[in-house]
Amino acid sequence: MQAIKFLFWLALMAAFCSCGINRYLPEEERLFTGADFDLEAEADRKTKQKLVSELAGVVRPDPNAVVLGGRPGLRWHLRANSEKSNFLNRFLDRRFGEEPVFKSDVNIDRNKAIILNRLENNGFFNASVRHEWDTSSTRKASVRYIIQAGEPFVIGTFQYEGGGREIDRLIASSLEESILEVGMRYDLALFRSERQRIANFLLEEGFYFFTADHLLFSIDTADGVSGLDVFLQIKEGVPEEALIPYRIRDITIYPDQTVRPGTEPEPEVRTVELENYTVICRDLDFRPDRFDNYILFSPGDLYRKTASDRTRQRLFSIGAFGFVNVRHRLIDTTEMDGEKHGWLSTSIRLSPLNRMNLRAELQVVSKSNNFMGPLFTGEYRNRNLFGGGEQLSLGMRFGYETQVAGGRQTGLSAFEAGIYGE
Repeated sequence: MQAIKFLFWLALMAAFCSCGINRYLPEEERLFTGADFDLEAEADRKTKQKLVSELAGVVRPDPNAVVLGGRPGLRWHLRANSEKSNFLNRFLDRRFGEEPVFKSDVNIDRNKAIILNRLENNGFFNASVRHEWDTSSTRKASVRYIIQAGEPFVIGTFQYEGGGREIDRLIASSLEESILEVGMRYDLALFRSERQRIANFLLEEGFYFFTADHLLFSIDTADGVSGLDVFLQIKEGVPEEALIPYRIRDITIYPDQTVRPGTEPEPEVRTVELENYTVICRDLDFRPDRFDNYILFSPGDLYRKTASDRTRQRLFSIGAFGFVNVRHRLIDTTEMDGEKHGWLSTSIRLSPLNRMNLRAELQVVSKSNNFMGPLFTGEYRNRNLFGGGEQLSLGMRFGYETQVAGGRQTGLSAFEAGIYGE
């Protein structure tokens, strides 16, 4: 019953807020109440619904918000800017007010261009759109876009156009895992995903400087039918450094931020040479040989983005470092098997957390059964116990409480003590 009353008063308030809006509107204006879409397309119901939802999200402007049939935000704004303005209306306008959206604010030509663009992005290249205004409501107007989308274009053929370079061979072979298939409706979002998939694949094959933007799709519709000939190629003018694979030349680890890459080690700085990497630090708080358990690449390995990212995550998961940065820098290019390859110098910078932490807390505890007393808790944490990221946590808890009221039970007391660790 209470819920019904609440909804009744809420609806009544919304209706009240919607009353009297027309008298605040300019004589020559109509309030814009929204857009509808009438889509005719040779597609299934789910595809049509998705298209209509996408179109509704891109046409502008959005109408004023409606709450239970009323427009309270608009009404508060109009009243606050009228002769009947008062403190309450101005306050509500600042918090919830909305400026009116008029029929004249709608740019029909721009919206039509956006609609056609989104339809083309979804494979409907021969679409047309017209509009009709509905002004049957007093001082209000809505618009309906009538769209004839027709038959969507589908992928007829898909191939890669490239030379005989290593990167060309890799891209061509990767198309076996392509998300684009012959017969699939053209969808710009899927083409973008395919470019990113290929870029991610190349990043696992050593192409450190390659990005999805270096790939270009070209489409031929010369046959005049709904089948598309799709060609993939590398854009012209892509820097040569993006077209060659890279290997790791050396790895240097800086466990202490006070030692920065590119600076000469000071006399007190220690340099530890190991088989796969070099550690430069002031203190050997973290044993240099233990890094071998966390670094997933070695000198001579092809650069692989996954290995680099997982190395960063593994080092951070130790718990002894608050900041982990893995950076690769181009230092050289050489010829290998008749093709050019690059070399990267890898630096791993780590910012150590405080190795030991001690926390103590004293509080007074009061319970519902009239027991009261002091409670002391303490915790000791070591994030790098034996120099390999080992974690130790010890805690203690001591408390005493006595019953301060309760008739014949007064005077009862209890003592608590405990030690825990992990």
